[in-house]
Amino acid sequence: MLYLLVKTFRKVEKMFVKNIFKALYFKKYIFYVFITIPFIIYFKLYLNVILFLVLFIPLRKYLGGYHFNNDVICILFSSFVSIAISYYSNICNISYLYYIFSTIAILLLSYFLAPVEHKNKELNSYEKKIYKFKAIKIEIIFLFFSVLAYIFSINTLINLLFYINIINIFNLIIGNLLNEKCQ
Repeated sequence: MLYLLVKTFRKVEKMFVKNIFKALYFKKYIFYVFITIPFIIYFKLYLNVILFLVLFIPLRKYLGGYHFNNDVICILFSSFVSIAISYYSNICNISYLYYIFSTIAILLLSYFLAPVEHKNKELNSYEKKIYKFKAIKIEIIFLFFSVLAYIFSINTLINLLFYINIINIFNLIIGNLLNEKCQ
């Protein structure tokens, strides 16, 4: 009887802790949305921010990179990057050649440096290979999209992809440098 009571208590405890973490994680996204939406509306960046997030998040997931230890700073920086990249992708026309160079750089860095682990999510060697493969695969898909964007003169997409590459290049380099310092 005592065994069943303890087992039930542990299940309830796990569910409770899991739900608390989900709620806190969800609150981060709500905070991000409330910070970012006024700027999106003011600068009319609706499509750019959505496109940026759809393109950036999967690649960031598999590349890894630098993580702030403070959630508030992380959210503020994420909002700033989302808004800045979306804004500049509208007003600056990046040469397609620069995009190609940034893609070559990110592919090489992905092969040699990715994924950058975080202390809260260590990966085994199999997971590292999978993450690296998926990141490179995503970059190749982006390259295909950029060719279509170039053919159809969709400069905003090329600009977004360029800035995403630049952010991820810095993420990989800084993340690896800081990981080596900590070890």
